[in-house]
Amino acid sequence: MRLPCEVNGLQVTPEPWLLKWDGQEFLDQETIAPYLYKALIDDVEVRLAVGFYTENPDSTELDEIVEGKERRSDNAGWTIICNDRVVLYCDKSILTGWGEANVPRYHPQFIAISGVVEFRSHDPRKLPITTTKRGIDASSSLYLYVKNFMREGLKHFTAYTNRWKKDSLSEKQRYSRTKSIDPIALFTTHSKIEIPWKPVKSRSSLSNAKQAVEENKYLPNLPTPKASEDQEEFQNIRFSKPKHEIQSVAEYLFEDANHDPSEVGAECFNIILKKSI
Repeated sequence: MRLPCEVNGLQVTPEPWLLKWDGQEFLDQETIAPYLYKALIDDVEVRLAVGFYTENPDSTELDEIVEGKERRSDNAGWTIICNDRVVLYCDKSILTGWGEANVPRYHPQFIAISGVVEFRSHDPRKLPITTTKRGIDASSSLYLYVKNFMREGLKHFTAYTNRWKKDSLSEKQRYSRTKSIDPIALFTTHSKIEIPWKPVKSRSSLSNAKQAVEENKYLPNLPTPKASEDQEEFQNIRFSKPKHEIQSVAEYLFEDANHDPSEVGAECFNIILKKSI
C-alpha cells in the first residue's frame, strides 16, 4: 500500500521500489530473483538487493534507447539509504561499482538493473555518509567493504543480459512470468518466500574493529539459454586485431574500453548483419 505524503504543501504518492521474481518455489533452482546481502557490521545493519525492475531491451529496443526514442533509465542504477535518508539516487557511476573491478561501465543495455543498499545504526557516526549527510563517504571502510557485494551483484546481472542477447525472444517469454516484489520485505522473518541464505566467508578488507557479527547472502541461479538443437547451423568467426584498436571500438560501442573483446566482435557483426538484411 502506498501512503500519501506532502512535499511543500502538495500531496504526492511515493513510487514503490520493486524488483522482479518469477515465482519459483525453490530459489536454489533456476530463477529470476534479486541478489541479496545482509550483515551486521560494527553495530550497522546492512541490507542490499539488486536485480531487474523491468524487462531487458532487445536489440531493436536498445537502438531506440540509445537514440533517445524509447525508455528512460531513471530507475536504473544504485540507490543508497542511511537511516531512512536517501543519500544517493539511481547512481550509475564508478562510485557505486560501475566500470571497475571487471564490472562493465553503465550502458543502456543494462537499463533494467536496479539496486538499493540500506545502512541503519543507532549511532549515526558509524554510517558511511559525508559530514553534510547528503552523500556517501566513498572512503569509508564500511562502504568499501559493502561495495564488494554491490559489484558482485552487478556482474551477476550484467552477465545475464550478455548471455541472453542472442535469444531475447525466449528471455522475454521467461520474463513475462515474473511478478514485482518488495525486496526489502525478503529480509524480514515474516517473508512468505523462504530465502536459502548462505554465510559469507570473512574478507581481509574488513578491519578487526569492524568485524561482521552476522553476514549472509543469496546469489540467485539465473536462467541460462538452452543450447541450439542444431549446432551445425552455427560457425565460429575468429580474427585478431591490435589491442588498442579493439579498445577504441569497445569505447565507441559500449563506452567501456575494457569490454569483453568477444562481445565487441559480436556486436560489430550484429550491426553489419542488420544492414545486410
